[in-house]
Amino acid sequence: GDADAYPPLFLATADAITDARPGATIVGVGGEYGGAEGLSEAIRMMMGQGAADRMDGFSIHPYQYPRLADAAYRDRLVAAADTAGDVAGRPVPMWLTEIGWPTQLGDRGSDFLHQSRCLVRMAVMSLTVPTTERIAWYDLKDDGTDINYNEHNFGLVHHDQYAWAPKPGFVALANLARLIGRGDVRGWSLEDRVWRVSFDGVTVAWAETGEAVLGIPEGGRVLDMFGRPMETNGSLRLDWNPVYILTE
Repeated sequence: GDADAYPPLFLATADAITDARPGATIVGVGGEYGGAEGLSEAIRMMMGQGAADRMDGFSIHPYQYPRLADAAYRDRLVAAADTAGDVAGRPVPMWLTEIGWPTQLGDRGSDFLHQSRCLVRMAVMSLTVPTTERIAWYDLKDDGTDINYNEHNFGLVHHDQYAWAPKPGFVALANLARLIGRGDVRGWSLEDRVWRVSFDGVTVAWAETGEAVLGIPEGGRVLDMFGRPMETNGSLRLDWNPVYILTE
């Protein structure tokens, strides 16, 4: 549709919501708009005409499967957050209400390990953008059993015909939640192709591309993205798979 037509529709809807439930959180925009430039343009238009004043947050669906979750992914989030803040004149909470890597067969599918690494990398990078407030993986359960159809294979567990058996991505998500808790980022860096994102007592690290060697603090323990201990001798050879370095 026409992005310019969205603000009047949003404002009328916001009025109706507020009348029915004063104090409700109202999140606007939503949807998928391509790269950073297209996303920023859509946000600027859809938050215009006073709509930004009524938004408690804005939503986007920053899919990029089957491509690896990389620095370009974070750049899109930063562009979206900066544009929203510029239009609203204040930081606006950002809700990622759909993102995922489906495991169907074919060129646009991801194998189970790729889904897992992208989930962890995506979530950790998203949390480095200060206005990120919600991340909703699409989706919990496979919607069908056609292994060639993307919409049947976004789940972190299999279809109910397979007793909701967990995929490796479900284990990776559980481990991520266990180790970083509510996800308060204490610091992050991307230097010499190595990502380091620090939370309380744990740093998540991976190589953006290729391999890199990372020193491990004395007494530090390292877990892979599924929570399994990894052997180190004061250093670790990183690849594209995230690891957790525990220092407490």
